[in-house]
Amino acid sequence: MKKFSVKMLAMLLVVFQGIVAVSCSNDDDPKVKETPKVSFERPSYALATGDIEIKVTADVAPETNINIPVSVVSQNAKEGTDYTLASKTVTIKGGETSGIFTISRIDDSVGEDNLEMTVNLGEGDGYNLGLRNFVTVTLLGENGYIVSFTDASARINGDQEFEINIANMDGFGTLPAEDVFSIEVDPEGTTAVEGTSLYL
Repeated sequence: MKKFSVKMLAMLLVVFQGIVAVSCSNDDDPKVKETPKVSFERPSYALATGDIEIKVTADVAPETNINIPVSVVSQNAKEGTDYTLASKTVTIKGGETSGIFTISRIDDSVGEDNLEMTVNLGEGDGYNLGLRNFVTVTLLGENGYIVSFTDASARINGDQEFEINIANMDGFGTLPAEDVFSIEVDPEGTTAVEGTSLYL
């Protein structure tokens, strides 16, 4: 029985050494390339007149160019009447991590009310869609308002108040008393973490 046990142990050692050798040899294999995940940089945009550039980002740079189809869904904004798209494809070049496409407002079509549209990223080769694969674009009407921060940047030390400017399409900042609306604040593009580094 002892001899049999020794033989079995020797066989197991040989098999184990073979597994280790195969496992070590895999370390020399090239790493699997990570597929880029693409998303919109921001969740929403507003356009009064002129053009707006919308950025699409990739979490890792692709090895070669990737072309991402763009589509628009809207119940009240019409392409060619209210807006135009410079291209229905956004390209992220190989070695880069972002690309842009442009939406242009047709000024003659500006009416009284805002127009809402949703821009979607489509599936394709060489990338995966991220969670933020759609973005809301508001085409401001004559009754719409443009909202902006007074200061482009600020240093926070303790509690900090930020002033917001509101102007209509004519540039005036008087808001009728009956008009009450909420403004979404999104602290993105920062290394500070909401709930840890800052609170809103």
